[in-house]
Amino acid sequence: MKIPFYQTTWNDISLVNLAGDLGHSLEALPDAKFYAAYYEKLSSSQISEKWKTSKKYQTQWLKEQIEKYGGIQAKILSVGAGTGIIEISLIKAGYDIHLQEYQEYSLKILGANNLTTCHTKDLKEINDVKYDIIVVIAMTYALSDKELKSFFNTCSTLLSENGKLIILDTSLSWWEIYAYFRNKSHYKKTHLLWGAKRGICSFKGMANGLKFLSHWYYSNHMKKLNVKKFMGVPFNLTPHWQMMVFQK
Repeated sequence: MKIPFYQTTWNDISLVNLAGDLGHSLEALPDAKFYAAYYEKLSSSQISEKWKTSKKYQTQWLKEQIEKYGGIQAKILSVGAGTGIIEISLIKAGYDIHLQEYQEYSLKILGANNLTTCHTKDLKEINDVKYDIIVVIAMTYALSDKELKSFFNTCSTLLSENGKLIILDTSLSWWEIYAYFRNKSHYKKTHLLWGAKRGICSFKGMANGLKFLSHWYYSNHMKKLNVKKFMGVPFNLTPHWQMMVFQK
């Protein structure tokens, strides 16, 4: 199952106003032009302290996953890295993390572009390296179903034998399903369509060429959660994060 979800601001920048300036429909997923315009508005001083703190939790989470699935010797690709705020301290600590981000400008905001190999092209154009771990943090929600299927296929070609794809993304919760169907007419008029929240079954159904290994829920502080099951499938009651691991 999946539901669309909506946003109004990100780091105190109005996404709705930005859409209006660009002539971008509120019901269309943000495209490359939209993200480019957003990052051009964003500077290091505009990144909120709350957001920075949340990313520090995710940095620690990422370090734990790298140690579990490959260690410091692993070659890692972080897809859709944005500013690189999660990865920068790990790169400085000696982890071999490459960054992929279409918006080249965003990688310059915190200086990530000067620290490691940065790919600012489509994943399909990366053909000279294999990765032991591909990590994707808060990005797959922005993909359509067609794009997500293509993403899995491309990751399969980029991974080394037995390589791991680790996805951290928003979870689909009972509360959000209720809120969406209760308020969807309001959202469509006042919020920007920001992506889709999917349950684990949706991801597993699209992961062509990869073997599913595990699925976990995490709190906003990146503490592992035990959740209830519905018809045998783990399902979260309130919004949190979910981690999925696939193997080539």
